[in-house]
Amino acid sequence: MPAASSLSFVEATLNFAHPDSETRLLDETDRSKSVRRFDPKTVRIHDARPVERSFSIDSNGFTLVKHRTAVKNFSDAGEVARVYVPEVERLIKDLTGAHTVLQFGPALREPIGRIHWAGTETAAVWSGYMDGALSSGERAAAEVLAAG
Repeated sequence: MPAASSLSFVEATLNFAHPDSETRLLDETDRSKSVRRFDPKTVRIHDARPVERSFSIDSNGFTLVKHRTAVKNFSDAGEVARVYVPEVERLIKDLTGAHTVLQFGPALREPIGRIHWAGTETAAVWSGYMDGALSSGERAAAEVLAAG
């Protein structure tokens, strides 16, 4: 496989979350709340197409595939759920031979009767981080209070 330095690239400025910023980076339940101070960094984005066949799920834990989505607006959660989620499920099945693909995200947040779930895995924002655990606790508490 060619070294990354031999691949063509573009330089682009990407906005990373500023370490001193206290507001949420991405709120998937309300994009208008997705405000945060950013720390712009210039990075190289390499064209991996010449080496795309060099990667496999078995050897690298990921693979590169070409896929054209029918999604027109990724900010529309309904369209993403209706169009993109089934597309990705089909793609994963085709690539892996899996019979079933599970998407946990929103399902982990759904109350079951009077049981409301909280924890970083159930967070709509910052899942996997302490901030996500805290926001999920606040969400679950609000659900319990609203349920009476």
